[in-house]
Amino acid sequence: MYSLILSLLPLVQFALSEEFKCESNGAEKTKLKAFYADVENGYGTYAYCENLDKNDCPQNYPHPYNSTSIKQCQKNNEEKDEDYKLINYTCFSHDQINEFVTKALENKWKCAMVA
Repeated sequence: MYSLILSLLPLVQFALSEEFKCESNGAEKTKLKAFYADVENGYGTYAYCENLDKNDCPQNYPHPYNSTSIKQCQKNNEEKDEDYKLINYTCFSHDQINEFVTKALENKWKCAMVA
């Protein structure tokens, strides 16, 4: 009996640490996804940003478009799945998608671009 309890203890500790490792700050996991289609050159550029800190906990980071910007990408829609709120954008120039990522990084979002 005791050996069963001792063998299950690490599993329970791991499960609890994963569930409670993030402080409850009201933030929900959010992904920003921007796309730019370069029609002339025949390729697209994607940008993905998440509001996660170094421990992969969601944070209330300012949105890249909290301030006004001339070169804003167009917001298409918001979706929700079981893990994330997803906000999709379409950009109409390289400058727009680059500014989108720059502003997100300035606000501490984790971002990656794929061309």
